[in-house]
Amino acid sequence: MSRWPIRHCALVPRYGTVMQRQDPSSLFQEHTGRHQRRLLIAEIAVEGCAPFEVASVHFDHRNEPHRFGQWWALRRVLDALPAAPRLLMGDLNALTRSDYDAAEWRHIE
Repeated sequence: MSRWPIRHCALVPRYGTVMQRQDPSSLFQEHTGRHQRRLLIAEIAVEGCAPFEVASVHFDHRNEPHRFGQWWALRRVLDALPAAPRLLMGDLNALTRSDYDAAEWRHIE
């Protein structure tokens, strides 16, 4: 995606709401090692197409209930944004059907 211009971006801290949109260059100059960010939302401009948003997330890989909580928190953040074409990608750390017994799988579905 880096070959397309990023028009705006917003960072969502581990716990919180979408921060004010900012210039993409300021995002990449900032030292992010001291922040617990879990979601980046960027508006992408593609010539000949309407702008669209890309949301990149990294969920917890150890604690499944926490990961489900992160999913619902993500849904609340995305649902609060203005309607727009949006692509969700990243490391969801999802387990597969074979990781669950029948009762656990029914609960997930």
